[in-house]
Order: sequence, then structure tokens, then C-alpha cells
Amino acid sequence: MGVPFDYAPDRPEHIDTILNGLDRYNPETTTVFQDYVTQQCEDQKYDCYANLALLKLWVPKSLKLVERHAKAKEIKMMTNNHNVSYYLTGAGHESPSLTEVELLALSERIPQSCAHIYQFNPHLTQNEVTTNILVKALTVFPSPDFSLCLSLLPPHLLAPQPPADSLAEMVQALSALNRLLCAADYTTFWETLESDDLYADLISDVVGFEEIMRVRIAVVVSQSVQELERAVLESWLNMKGDAFEKFVREICGWAIEDSRVKVPLNKENEAKGTIVRENVKFDQFSRMIRRAYEQPA
Repeated sequence: MGVPFDYAPDRPEHIDTILNGLDRYNPETTTVFQDYVTQQCEDQKYDCYANLALLKLWVPKSLKLVERHAKAKEIKMMTNNHNVSYYLTGAGHESPSLTEVELLALSERIPQSCAHIYQFNPHLTQNEVTTNILVKALTVFPSPDFSLCLSLLPPHLLAPQPPADSLAEMVQALSALNRLLCAADYTTFWETLESDDLYADLISDVVGFEEIMRVRIAVVVSQSVQELERAVLESWLNMKGDAFEKFVREICGWAIEDSRVKVPLNKENEAKGTIVRENVKFDQFSRMIRRAYEQPA
């Protein structure tokens, strides 16, 4: 059985309480989540669910419906504590009886096509925290966490030719690293990471970033091959000499024989033939064959 998406073994109790209540949508909890991101960077922990909750902290200043839903008379929205009928009188009408936090909680029950206008809290946003969340998401590749985080950011951050030293430039720089990791182009990943001081600034808050990335690359390699050239693995891990041999032998538990690195067999990299046997008796087809010879009515 897989691990639940929202599970984090080291999550503090007060963070878990916020995530399981309406305070998850309260902008006042932003500082709590931001401190938690800093803690993750320092302690080499990771909590995707909490980080997504921080990126999700949008306050609906006006909730409208797209034109194809304008003629609807009623939308019923259910939450654990609410059963609200949302009456419309035209293109859209906001219920005055709900607080912004409750309205956001309810809006998650509406189809995405209905949610037309949301306003982000720019006064609460911190560029450093946003980039730290994305960098932490890189450390768990090949999971889709980076794409999940990216999908919650404003679209203008992905516009071409971003201004220098802007959040958009930082986000796109990290997106370039993510694309290289997804393409398993690890050599170019390290070259890109070392090509610009911007990357050094972006990963500086995440303790042990390079070591974590080497371990993640090694995990992917162990799932894919049984042996490979030493020079290739050196370029993938961006390591050489004694440091490379120590990492391969002590951290990975692999063997180095001359110019080749051998990976122990596991359930992922072991090639096994699959034989599928089907025991189908002729009697099971008797009805179908009989129908084929029946005269049409």
C-alpha cells in the first residue's frame, strides 16, 4: 500500500491541526507556514501537503461564474460543516453571509471552470519562501511535487523574458532544472546549476541540497540499470576520485570493478520474463458460438 499524499511523519502537531481545519484557508496562518518551510530547509525534512497549503492561500475578493454557468439558478456546495445553497441572479452573486475563509473552503467544492476570479495576497507573499518551496520540491524528484507547486503560482511568473532579479526569473530558472531532471539529463543539470550565481542563491537556504540530489539520482539509477560505466556515473553525480568511490560504496552500497559500476539486483532493475497463462474452456464459448448460428428475428 502506498503512502498517503498528505502524510508527513515529522509534521508538528500544530501544523497538522491547521491543515485539518478551516484555519488552513486563513491568511493569518501564512507566517506559521512560512516558518515551517524554513524549518524544513534547515532540518532536511519535507512536507509537500503543508507547502501546497501555503501556496494555496488565496483570498476570493470576488467569485464569478463563467458565461456558460450564468443561467444556473442554484449551486449546492458541501463541506464538513456547511450545506449552503448558493443563489445566483445573473452572471454571479456572492453570498454575503459567508466569511472569506468559509467562501474559499466552499469554492473548492465548485468545478474549476466556475472559479473565475481570485485575488492573491501579494502583501503576504515572500519570494524567498516561494523559491524555497520549489527547491524542496526538486529534492523529491521524480515525484510530481514541483509541477503541483508550480500550478498554484500566478501564470505571469511563467511569461517569457522575465525581468531580472524578479520572482518570475527565479521560478523559471528552477523550472529549467526540473525539466533536466525529468529528462534524466543529470550532467546538464549539474552544469546548469553551477553556471549562474542565481542558482547558488536559490539553493543556499536548503541544507545539503547537492547531497540530497545525488542520493535521488542514485535511487533513480538503481531502479533503471544493473551496471554502467564509471565515467557516466561520475558525470551524473558530479563527483570524481575518492569522494565518488566513497559515495558509491558507502552510501549506495554498489561495487566498483575497473571502469564499471555494478548495481545490486532489486525488484525494479531485475529483468524478469512474464508468462501469462489463460485456461479457457470451450464450454465458456458455447453460448457465443450458438448465437453466431442463430437466425435473426
